[in-house]
Amino acid sequence: GTAIQITTEEAGAPVPQMPPPLRNLERMIRPEQRKRFIAVLCDRDADFYELIISRLNIMRTWNEASDYIRELFEINSVDPYRDEAITFTDIVQHRFSREAEPHS
Repeated sequence: GTAIQITTEEAGAPVPQMPPPLRNLERMIRPEQRKRFIAVLCDRDADFYELIISRLNIMRTWNEASDYIRELFEINSVDPYRDEAITFTDIVQHRFSREAEPHS
């Protein structure tokens, strides 16, 4: 097969700078946390939990995600000050922060 020739204009075009990809929430949530989140935040509905995580995973900003979480808690009558709600919110917020991993 013939190699594709790149014209000088194409080669010199600035490559759009993509922000580094955001981390996958599933990798940020430990198995025991996941169990608690499903029980408390999703009324024991694991499929619903997976849907929430996949929705949050495609969001690009914390503002968008925080609105979504607030609505989620309202719809499911979750007290946002419950331990699980706070932990979940913190993990999601951390996904959007540009800092390195928290030092434990």
